[in-house]
Amino acid sequence: MKLLIFSTLVLLVSCSTPAPKVSSELASSDMTPQRSLASVNKVEDLEQVASEMVFAPSEEKAMEAVSEQINGYQEAYLRTHDYLKKFDADLDHAVENGETFELAKNNNYQRILVLWDIRTRMRDKVIYAYFKAMKYSQSRDQGFASKVLSRFSKHISALTSAEKRTVGDLTSDLKKVQDFFDSKPSAQDIARVENGDVSWIFEKVEGRTAEVVNKIQKAFPSQGQELLPSKKELIQEEKDQQEIDQMAKQLSTATTELSQEIEAEAAALEIESTDRTPQAVAKYAPSVGRTGNLTGSEFPANTWAITFDDGPHASRTALVLEALKDYGVSGTFFQLGSAVKAKPTLVATVAKNNTVANHTFSHPQLTKLGAAEVKSQIKRTGDLIEKATGSRPKFMRCPYGSGISNSKVRQAIADEGMIHVFWNVDTLDWQDKNPSSIVQRAMKQMIANRKGIVLFHDIHPQSVKAIRLLLQKTNDITQSGKGTYKWKSLPSIVQEMNAR
Repeated sequence: MKLLIFSTLVLLVSCSTPAPKVSSELASSDMTPQRSLASVNKVEDLEQVASEMVFAPSEEKAMEAVSEQINGYQEAYLRTHDYLKKFDADLDHAVENGETFELAKNNNYQRILVLWDIRTRMRDKVIYAYFKAMKYSQSRDQGFASKVLSRFSKHISALTSAEKRTVGDLTSDLKKVQDFFDSKPSAQDIARVENGDVSWIFEKVEGRTAEVVNKIQKAFPSQGQELLPSKKELIQEEKDQQEIDQMAKQLSTATTELSQEIEAEAAALEIESTDRTPQAVAKYAPSVGRTGNLTGSEFPANTWAITFDDGPHASRTALVLEALKDYGVSGTFFQLGSAVKAKPTLVATVAKNNTVANHTFSHPQLTKLGAAEVKSQIKRTGDLIEKATGSRPKFMRCPYGSGISNSKVRQAIADEGMIHVFWNVDTLDWQDKNPSSIVQRAMKQMIANRKGIVLFHDIHPQSVKAIRLLLQKTNDITQSGKGTYKWKSLPSIVQEMNAR
């Protein structure tokens, strides 16, 4: 299948002049970052790609480098879309046949997790390259850059609506890089990004945006709310999804360098526990064995814990807290150290009625790091959480769940006095933008597994809406007597199991 070639992006990032504002069309897509863009690339890798795209010896060479990155990202998006369809089909089969649905053993799910990591790395490289171009262009002639950007805008305008959706978050993130520079970042801010912390760009921009939205909502309570899509927009979205389905289907049978990378990384993901200690005699506490890892399958019948990864978010975490409060539910928030450092007051607010847990500092795949780096990622975040809340976290979740059967990773977690927490219900809310289908996916897994740990992310608009829908649905089912869903805090569930 022919993938889109965004060759004109090179004209945007290879010029040495200040880039003008991204047009409203390029920035209009509400394709917010799939998750916090914490760097999972080494600085030298970021610099190499930036050099190839921004400072190439010729426009042709730069164009080739950009095309490679953008085409790779689009392929990753379409493959994720295809595997999600297959994952949902596997889930439907399990529910129809009354089978337990084990995420860790599902091949399509493993590939989705791998692609999450791959797409983030690809996107970080493009964003970092544009950051370098913007930095380099600050003292140059803006006229030429405007001319170049107009060509890029024209090229994007020529794409179909569906094609824009496959790279919508990239164009949105380019706008955030410009917003970052508009905020007049300090030398320390610039240095932090150049040291590989690409997420700092988004932390700064999200913080400023949240402040503006909060001020508008206080002054005009009816303003600043997300508008529901019109009928015309819903029809267009349905058409786009059909086109994306066809593009993904055509690509699914092709063997490419990326498809081979996906299979290799999925085989090395290490998300399935190899310890077979009987659950009935288990006392859960920090350890490298079965008793130091929770999946939810060991919970009492009908018992559920709701968890959130990758926050806190400057505005959406507060909305999640509000939803939990409305339904009398206490959640567990696995937070990134980079976000905790930027928003300690918000972290303290989360901790008042919920549990704050460790999710590493910058969301790397821990199995790819050395022992010292693993320890640093975990301990540094624990220190920041303790500083913000007054207590060290008792629970830890590996990014992508990768490392459950890895002794190096598990030992580092146990050494910090934490139990690792996996999940047996994944909403996949970072890929799916539809709150209704997110809830349907969650409910099917809950029906199949009957107890467990539900994974959300408190950084996406669709997640905020889906959380309320799910809590309302389980509440309605319980009150009607058609089923039982007991939402409990993670610490209380562990205490209950250990008291058996």
